[in-house]
This record gives sequence, C-alpha cells and structure tokens, in this order.
Amino acid sequence: MIPALRPLALGVGSRSRRGTRLSWRLLPGIAVLFLLAAGMVEASGAGCLTAECHGELGKARHLHGPVGVGECMSCHRQTKGAHPQAGSEMSLVAEGDALCRLCHADPRVGKEHAHSALEMGCTSCHDPHGGAFPGMLPATAAQLCQNCHANPADEFAVAHRPVKAGSCTLCHRPHAGYGEAILVAPKGELCSRCHSGKTRDRKHLHTPVRDGDCTACHGAHGGKVKGLLPARGSQLCAECHESKQTAAVQHAPVKDGDCGACHDVHGSNAPFMLPAAGNELCFSCHGDKEPLRAMKNVHPIVMQGCVQCHDPHGGATQGMLPAQGDALCVGCHDAVGRQAAEAKSHHAAISDAGCAACHDPHGTGNHRLFPAPGAQVCFDCHGEMAQTVAQAVFQHGPVEAGECWICHNPHGSPYAPLLKGYYPEDFYTEFDLGNYDLCFSCHDRQAFIYDRTADLTGFRNGDANLHYLHVNRPVKSRACKSCHGVHGADQPKLIKSRIPGFGAWEIPIRFEPHDTGATCYVGCHKPKTYDRVKPVRY
Repeated sequence: MIPALRPLALGVGSRSRRGTRLSWRLLPGIAVLFLLAAGMVEASGAGCLTAECHGELGKARHLHGPVGVGECMSCHRQTKGAHPQAGSEMSLVAEGDALCRLCHADPRVGKEHAHSALEMGCTSCHDPHGGAFPGMLPATAAQLCQNCHANPADEFAVAHRPVKAGSCTLCHRPHAGYGEAILVAPKGELCSRCHSGKTRDRKHLHTPVRDGDCTACHGAHGGKVKGLLPARGSQLCAECHESKQTAAVQHAPVKDGDCGACHDVHGSNAPFMLPAAGNELCFSCHGDKEPLRAMKNVHPIVMQGCVQCHDPHGGATQGMLPAQGDALCVGCHDAVGRQAAEAKSHHAAISDAGCAACHDPHGTGNHRLFPAPGAQVCFDCHGEMAQTVAQAVFQHGPVEAGECWICHNPHGSPYAPLLKGYYPEDFYTEFDLGNYDLCFSCHDRQAFIYDRTADLTGFRNGDANLHYLHVNRPVKSRACKSCHGVHGADQPKLIKSRIPGFGAWEIPIRFEPHDTGATCYVGCHKPKTYDRVKPVRY
C-alpha cells in the first residue's frame, strides 16, 4: 500500500507567500543534488518510487531534486479521490513551463536571444524526473544538440576544437545568450576568452578585429583551411580588399598570395598592420639595401620611404615602379628632364644609359649618388681627360676639388661641351663680357674692364692692367685659353707651355714668375717682364 501522498512540508502557503515558498522549495533539491554528488545518498523512491509503482523514475543517474527526496507532491497533486484508489485523479500543480518556473527562474530574462527549443517546453530537452546525464538530459549535450542541429564538425575540413570535442556549451548557452547564436558572451569577447593576446597593446588593428567580428574571417565551427578560414592567403583577403594581383609586375609575396608576409592579419603597432614601420619592413627581406639605413648621401626619397618609388604590391614596370628609367626620375626632377631634353650639347652617358649611368637611385655614399667619388665618376668614361689632369703640375681649382660639374652641366647645356656658360672656341674673339660668361662666373670681370688697377689682378705692370691689355681689345681679343689650360697646366697660373689653336703651330710660352711680377717668353711677342712694384718701361 502506497502511503498517502503528503503535501510538501515547506511548500504550503497562500499565493501572497509564494516568494518565500519557492525559496524553501529549492532547499531539498539543492541538498539532494549536493548529497548525490557527494555519493552520500541514493534515490530512495520513498513513497511513490516503490518497486510496485513508480520505481523506475528513481533509477536515473541524475535525478530531479524533488524526485531524489521523494517529494513527488512538489510537482504533482491529488485532485480526486485517494491515489492510487480507483477513481482517484492526479495532476501537476501547474502546466508546462509554468510548473518549472515555480522553482527555476526563466532563463530568457535579461537575455537578447533565447533558444528556439524553449518554445517546445523545458521537457523537450530535460526529463522532469531524471536523466542519464547532468541536467536530467537523456543524452550528452552534443548528442542532444544534434537531435536538432547537424553536426558542424562534419561540414568542415578543419573543425573548431570545441566542436570536435562536442563541447557546444563552451560557446553556446542552452537556454539564452548573446546574439542569435545564444553565445555565452558577445562575439569578440567570447573568442578572446580562449584566444587572448592576439592584439594586446597593438595600435593598429584589422577592422574586423577592432569591431570584435572574428567570424568575419574565421568560421565559428570550422573552415576549409587552417585557422578555421574559408580560404587561404590572398583569396581570403580578396573577399574584402581589392585584389593586388593585377599589376604587370607583382611583389613576390603578392604573386604568391601571401599577404601575411607583410601584414599581420590581426594587428600591429605599425600602420596597415605591418610588422615593422617604413623601410624597416623592406630591409627585413631586402638585406642588400640595409646599409642605406646609416649611409650618407642617400637619395632623399629613400629616407621618406621605399614606397615613394616602389609600390609594395606591384607596379607597371620592373621593380614595381610606376615608370621605367628616366621617366621615373623626371617625375620628381622635372627641371633636369627639361634641361636634358632641350640641351644642344648632350651628355652621351644620358643618351646611352639614362640617369642610372651616373646615379644610383638608392645611394652609394658618394656625392650626388655617384658610383665613384668626385671627378672619378667622370674619369671612368673620360680617360683622356683623366690623363691630362693627372699629368698637370698645376690644376684648375674645380678640377683639383674633383668637381667637374662646376664648369660642366652633366645633364646637358646650350654650350658645348656641356659648359655652364659661353666659352669661345677660337683663339681670338671679340671683347664682350658675354663671351667670357663661363670664366666670369667665378673670376671677377672687373679685372678685364679697367686698363689701370692697383688690386683687381696680379697680372699688371705697376697699375697697368695686362689682362685688360690682352683681352679688352676691339679686335683679336684673346680667349682665356690663349694662355691658360682650363683643366691644368705645367706652369703657375695654369699657363701652358704650348698653346694649340693657332693653326698648326702650338705657340710656346715660358713663364718665369718672381716675387713682384714675371717674365714671359712667348712666341707671340718678344720677351716681356712686368713688375707690380717697380713697373718696367717698354
């Protein structure tokens, strides 16, 4: 005989006392769960749960709390007669989920989204008496989920570890959570709970990372390739970014689809998520250019960044440049470009090999990016001139300084040979200041204007200006080269011992200086002596 079912000792009371009653009702269940977990009690089935009646309800491994303590009347009530007598009737103290809510709070409260299974009632997942698995579930959480949801591990070549382990509840709440996927935390925060440190202290984050939208790239359950990604390398990037694999000449990583070679896909401390800023990134692969970091006289644009000339993804021409050869240079050096194009006297080096014939576009450490120091860059081509200069006892100042470009414009000039100013080709010329432009760009023209001077020139007899005498003449004014070697000479004052240009005859000159003047033995006239202190009478 089953003893009469008795009402829950601590559950009787008016509806106004429901709050207190519900709290007390929880205590037996909590106590039983604790004791069951500790292995201290077994489901007794006292009362209803006898072998003759409802004994099978107490055999589950994980019992509902009231079942475990035999408090069947917590949920059931006798509505007619005396159970189990004939004609008696039993019912639940409340219908559906309302019965569960008497003890359990509504899991949807405060949550944005709820599991659609809740609409089918709590018993769609939970057995109200007990189950084989925690939560009175009839199956493992993963098996229970798969009753309604396809196993995502079957859909991907690479599955998320929790998916492979069947740990759906590691990311999803079974009742309600964040977002439509009822997550245990907002999406970005959820990922960082396991995958922390990816972007810690980084200033420049990939937009999806910044927005906490990890699933913009990674599949939450799995992907086709490593990293739970739907595609590899540039194929993935191209889903959001314009493809960089369209240039005629592509950077090797771009050509290989390896965007990650230069960009950290999560973020970095350098703009564009680069692992290093500016040229340092380039030097990490192009080690041959690393000396530029400390080199003197590098191309200024190199210091502004390699990308000023090279497109890091690809370009129209070799070297990922927007233009090839001189066309690239004149993009910035337009004045030099015009000078070379409009010149009447052209430098053969430019015509034959372009700017790179004399300039290294990155730098060499030499002045003007020259491949050799000083005048050597000129002498490498102009060997005969190199020999003339080397044999000269006395050298012209610019030549001695190795600065040929003081008189010559290597890019081109209106005056041959690449001279920066007019310089007469003949032995004689007309006296006009313009005919001596090149020399007067350094030497004082005043020394050739006045017939008498006390200090404008040392070539004077007393105050009689002998430069004026030779140059400032109405006809047959001597050009400078009539006496001087413009690159160098074997006598002081750059006076050559043999002067060509007077027909086939090379005019001999012997110049013998003394402290206050000199004597010239020249083929043009009989020997002449001049003295600045004690003028010679002729």
